[in-house]
Amino acid sequence: MKVIGIQGSPRGRNSFTLKLLESALEGAESAGAETEIIDITKRKINFCTGCCHCYKTGECPQKDDFDKVYEKILDADGIIMASPVYFNSVTAQLKAFMDRTGDCRHCLLLEGKYGMSVVTTASSGGDSTAEFMNDFMNMSGAFTIGCVSVAMPQIPGNMEEACKKSRDMGVDLIDAIKTGRQFPEQKARQKAFIDVFKYAVMNFKEEWASEYEYFVKKGWIKA
Repeated sequence: MKVIGIQGSPRGRNSFTLKLLESALEGAESAGAETEIIDITKRKINFCTGCCHCYKTGECPQKDDFDKVYEKILDADGIIMASPVYFNSVTAQLKAFMDRTGDCRHCLLLEGKYGMSVVTTASSGGDSTAEFMNDFMNMSGAFTIGCVSVAMPQIPGNMEEACKKSRDMGVDLIDAIKTGRQFPEQKARQKAFIDVFKYAVMNFKEEWASEYEYFVKKGWIKA
C-alpha cells in the first residue's frame, strides 16, 4: 500500500507545512503503508497552456517533470496534499501542477484512491485552502477523509497539536483504504458531474478522443 505526500511549500526543511505532512505520513507508516514525499517546488512543472492535447491523446506534450509525478500519484493508494496559504489558496508551484491534470479531473482517474490535506497559515484561509485541495482530489475521483489546518504555527503548542491530528488522520487514511470506506455525498457529487459532463464528451468526441474512449470503456456513455 503506497501513500504519496505532495509537498507544496517552497521553504524546504524550514517549512511548518512539511512538518505536518511528515506527521501524517508517519501515521500512515505506523498503519502499514509505504510512503514517499514529492516536493513539487523542486520539480520542473511548466504552466498548462490550455492546448487540450491531453483530452485527445491522454498525454501532455510538454517535456518536464510532470509525467513522473503524475504517474506516482496514479499508482498510489492514498494521497496527502500539503500547502501553506498563499493569498487564500495553495502555492503557485502546487497550482501549476494541479492545472496540468485536466484529463484526470474529467475522467475521475483518482477513482478508488483516498486523500486528505494539511495546511498552515499565518492567519486566515486555512480551511478554504484545505477544502480546495480536497475538492481537487474528490472531483478527480478520490474520496477525501478530512483535513488538518493550523493558524499561527509559530505559537507554542499550535504545531504540536496539529502534528498529533495529522498523525491520527494519517492512521485513519490507511483504515479508509483498507476497509474501502464509502462517502455517499462525495460519490453523489462525482456521479452528478459525470451525468452532466458526458454530454460535452459526446459533443467533442473527435477533439477529446481519449476522454471519449474512456467514458465508453467505463460505461458512462454508449459509442
